[in-house]
Amino acid sequence: MLFVNAKNVFETTCNRPQRDHSPEYARLTWVLLGLTTFVVAARLIYKSFSSAQLGLDDLFTLLAYLAVLPSFIINVVGLIPAGLGKDIWTLTPRQIESFGYWFYLLEPMYFIQMGLVKMAILCFYMRIFDRAGLRTLLWATVVFNAVNTVVFVLVGVFQCTPISFYWTRWDGEGKGTCININAVPWVNAIISIALDLWMLFLPLSRIRTLNLHWWKKIAVTLMFCVGTFVTIVSILRLQSLVRFANSKNPTWDQYGIAFWTCLEVPTGIICCCMPAMRLILIKSFPRLFGKLTERHNSKKYAVPSNEEDRSRSRNRISRVPVPECSTTELQPAPQNSKKSYTPENLRSRLTTLRVYLQ
Repeated sequence: MLFVNAKNVFETTCNRPQRDHSPEYARLTWVLLGLTTFVVAARLIYKSFSSAQLGLDDLFTLLAYLAVLPSFIINVVGLIPAGLGKDIWTLTPRQIESFGYWFYLLEPMYFIQMGLVKMAILCFYMRIFDRAGLRTLLWATVVFNAVNTVVFVLVGVFQCTPISFYWTRWDGEGKGTCININAVPWVNAIISIALDLWMLFLPLSRIRTLNLHWWKKIAVTLMFCVGTFVTIVSILRLQSLVRFANSKNPTWDQYGIAFWTCLEVPTGIICCCMPAMRLILIKSFPRLFGKLTERHNSKKYAVPSNEEDRSRSRNRISRVPVPECSTTELQPAPQNSKKSYTPENLRSRLTTLRVYLQ
């Protein structure tokens, strides 16, 4: 408290300009709220009125969005009026205590939000990968993510005794104890980054086994790599945790934590919606976003445009060996015989047809 008063007198006497990042933070909050609302609404509306079925990944994406809404509200009505992005000596004691209270609420909420985002991504993986070995790894990751989320939420809520000591300890006059407050976000961030990298490795390790053309494999790889942006944001957030609990100017120093946290969770939700947004764009603007697929198909199954190309095509077809058969082999099938048109047989026939069309 003495430091705050002395610093206030010094800054006022020297006519130092007051620093304020709150307008930037407010703009970031509103932009991310708008983008997140748009992509989540577009995803759910598209799946509700299309042949695509709603799944657990859609449910967890919606839950993550609902969980992040209170954070947006706290940013606007709590943190910014309490002095986020300003020097602590320009604030009243009531504002400083209010800042600590709102910041305390945001920490366990952040753990819940990131846990739901990861759960949505894992459920999406389970919808597109059905191999037993990979599904076992995915289920194990789901369990680990759930346990990790619950543990950190409990630690975040009860890290100080009494709980109110978290936001009343700033003046050094309150009585209470806290665990290592710096260690909580650091350990959580490290585990979260490691889990992100593991979740990126799981699908990428299986892409080479997919029965897709090489350019589609590249497209799928890029789609999964979009999630690395969340990991990058998490890594950038680490630098803001250096002086998390030991700062003498928390309302200014913790602006970086609030900024990257505000950016990280909505970015994760947007990344969850990217596959659905791609389908929406192709459906809405087929001429613009469907050109790559059409170009590939036109090259692969192009019709000869002139007589010379047609003759070369006929010569190429004529060189395809035709199996010999005799009329004695063409016996009518017994009436009791039943042909099994399984998906494997149909897939084999389509593959053979594609070979002759190439």
